[in-house]
Amino acid sequence: MSTTSTGDGESPYTVALVAMGPSRQEYLNECLNRSSRFQVADETWAINAMGGVIQHDRLICMDALPYFAKAARDTNPALAGYADWLSKHPGPIYTQRRYEGFPGSVEYPLKEVLKDCGYAYFNNTVAYAVGLALLMKVRHLKLYGC
Repeated sequence: MSTTSTGDGESPYTVALVAMGPSRQEYLNECLNRSSRFQVADETWAINAMGGVIQHDRLICMDALPYFAKAARDTNPALAGYADWLSKHPGPIYTQRRYEGFPGSVEYPLKEVLKDCGYAYFNNTVAYAVGLALLMKVRHLKLYGC
C-alpha cells in the first residue's frame, strides 16, 4: 500500500510541518474540517513540544533529549510534559545524535542536508525540518505555527 498522495510509495509529496506558534490552530482546523490529518498532508512532522500534542509521523527536536527529563524534574516546570512521552516516543525523533534511553531518537543527517542545500543556515528547529524536507525531496511543504 502506498503512503503518498502520488501513489508511488516514495518520499511524502506533501508534509505538514507543525510548530507551536499561533497558526498551529489552522492545521487543527483543516484536519477537523477534512476529518483526517491524511487529507491535509501525506505526513505530519511535529516540532518540539507539538510531538506530545498531535499525531505525527516524524518529530524534529534538535535539543539534547536528556535535558528535558532533567529540566522537568529540576528547574523548568513548563517542560514537564516532555517527561511524559519523549522517552516512549517510537520515532523517528530527529535530534543531535542517538540518545540512550530514547529509542526513537535518530541522528539528524546534517552532513547530507548541508551537501544537498549547499549552505548552512540553521538557527532554529524549523530550519532543520525544512532542510530535512529538501533532502527528502518533499514537493509541497505546509507550514503551521512556524
